[in-house]
Amino acid sequence: TQPGTRVDFSELTIRGGAGVEQGAGLRIVDATVTLDQVTLEANTATKEGGGIYNDGYLTVTRSLVSANATSASVGLGGGGLYNLRTATIETTTFVNNTSPGGILGSGGGAGILNADTGVLTLTNSTLSGNRAEQGDGGGIFNSGATTAVHVTASGNGTPNGLGGGVF
Repeated sequence: TQPGTRVDFSELTIRGGAGVEQGAGLRIVDATVTLDQVTLEANTATKEGGGIYNDGYLTVTRSLVSANATSASVGLGGGGLYNLRTATIETTTFVNNTSPGGILGSGGGAGILNADTGVLTLTNSTLSGNRAEQGDGGGIFNSGATTAVHVTASGNGTPNGLGGGVF
């Protein structure tokens, strides 16, 4: 998205994005984006945010973020979502996202990586089957501000790190 814009997506699938460093499915910079009943699946970024890279204002409701990844060689994290600013997630499932990690990064936060500048609110959502191979936080890696209400983190993993569900 372009800086300063507002975009609303509903009943849409974003699939198979690749070949970019950030946000193979959706890259948000200084914009406001709302996703309602959107599926983001099988997108792969080389560094951050396989499904979504957010450096703006993101609202996601009734959606699915599935099988997204950062690449094995340089991935920094956030297979499903890499959040730098403000993300509000409601009634959404993050499932089977991966962040293998590699020479340049930890590969943490396979489901969601909420960076130190990020403000993340999760409500009535599920993180399941997400896997951070070399980093921390299979479901969520949080170094910013996170509020979670009625959230299930189940079956997430970090075989070489800490916080299979939440770090």
